[in-house]
Amino acid sequence: MDYTKYNETVQTWIKTIEQNVSSDAELALKYCEDLIGYAKEIGDENLVAWGYYYRGVTYYLRNDGSPFYQAITD
Repeated sequence: MDYTKYNETVQTWIKTIEQNVSSDAELALKYCEDLIGYAKEIGDENLVAWGYYYRGVTYYLRNDGSPFYQAITD
């Protein structure tokens, strides 16, 4: 996915999520929610899917089953 087409804020969210998905789950999840909300507002399905994917990965890496299944079925 080409992230350069998005504004600086979105690019920062994406980088923050990628850098923190396994080290700071709470931060990654916060930015996933921000990203998903913004992507829904602008109608970007690819960006919505990316946010949900990383939200699921974060829950998986945290070994947090219930939110993981919720994240991948939203």
